[in-house]
Amino acid sequence: MAVRRRLPRAILAAVPLLLALAALLLPAGGIPARAAAYDRFYANFAGEELMRAMNADRASLGLAPLATDSTLEGIARDRALVCPSNASLTIRGRARDMADRGYLSHTIPDCTNSSGGAYDSFDLLKAFGYTYAAVGEDIGDNNYPSGAVAYATGCSLSGSGCSGSTTLPQTVAIAERAFMSSSGHRANLLSATYGRFGCGAWASASGYHYFACYFVQSGNGALDGTGPAIGQKSGVGGVFAAGSSPTFTASADDAHSLLSDGWAAIDGVHIRNWAWDHAGSTSSMSATAPALKPGTHTFTWWVRDASTRATSASFTFSVGASAGTTQKPTATARPSSKPTSKPTAPPRASPAATSGPSFGATPSAVPAPSPQGPDAGGSAAPFAGLIGPRASGDASAAAAAARNGEAAASLLAILVAMIFGGAAVLLTVGPGRLGRAARTAVSRWSSGDRRKPR
Repeated sequence: MAVRRRLPRAILAAVPLLLALAALLLPAGGIPARAAAYDRFYANFAGEELMRAMNADRASLGLAPLATDSTLEGIARDRALVCPSNASLTIRGRARDMADRGYLSHTIPDCTNSSGGAYDSFDLLKAFGYTYAAVGEDIGDNNYPSGAVAYATGCSLSGSGCSGSTTLPQTVAIAERAFMSSSGHRANLLSATYGRFGCGAWASASGYHYFACYFVQSGNGALDGTGPAIGQKSGVGGVFAAGSSPTFTASADDAHSLLSDGWAAIDGVHIRNWAWDHAGSTSSMSATAPALKPGTHTFTWWVRDASTRATSASFTFSVGASAGTTQKPTATARPSSKPTSKPTAPPRASPAATSGPSFGATPSAVPAPSPQGPDAGGSAAPFAGLIGPRASGDASAAAAAARNGEAAASLLAILVAMIFGGAAVLLTVGPGRLGRAARTAVSRWSSGDRRKPR
């Protein structure tokens, strides 16, 4: 069990570690500008990003990627089950149950198994009819923000010798760095034994972000090898008046997993970016174009699911000339403000896999809460080059430098608070490391073992 406590003398000794952590999370040219999917915590997006980070670490170390198992994702996230020994308790998967009830453990409080022992995360898998030859679980929580940072991949246990980089929400980067810096967690996510995995994430009411990942050998879950289907596209081949700002709509649907994030672009310039929070596997999307120059333009939808699989769909449309009007900005200029409509994100619990083997009777679904915040689909701010090309008129060099400086100052303020005023938190496994507020726990069990290690 992790214990939070103040360690005044240890804090000063941790200064070199904090600086090293900052170096691992800060890009050489400063922090990337915050984008729509990084404006706050999105549960679906955070779980997807953690799995993408794990496979990025594996790739940097020359290891094959783990296959994404959408059944494991659902259980790791929020798939509901009534406790067999306590009918008044509904276990809401792993990440959500820990977030809702404020604990971090492989055993599930207030529930016992058929032998009268503690009910744990592996019992939960079996209750859903999930079988395996070997299984491991990594869990953790932290209260870091979700702004975009550069995460160094392929690092050693001590954080050195990194060989790659990717952009992640900071809270996800902190979780993955903690896992990679702990021998037990690292053994799970870099194991050659496991061939598939699934992660879930959830935010607590107090602002902590909980993460849970299952790693499995020879599991019977549904593997997700395809991205979402994009359909019902409006505006295909359309002709619009010069100076108009048409709104384009489409739908996204995934047969196996939840929806994670997406964007809309015209001629390669992002006009809308979003992430899904407590949404299911189907959603409508919309994006409003800025005033466009006459001519032929290409519109692109891009959508990714929580299994890290992405799909894009492009089509052309035309803007006609209008006599006596002034030529409007091209699509390479800065997009206009927020679209007049946003992708809907209907609240729904994680669905069971729609294909693959049966997992027995599914318990009554527990409705997920409504999406947090006024804009469940994310704002209309550009991704600033994190995924696609940035508009040439997006920001001046001075404005970009100001954003980087503000972000760097924010991280510096966090480090100062950690050193001089924050409560230090020790990770429960691996070398002693201090963080703003982060904990982890690890457990592994093989079907051939006589008992499950704690």
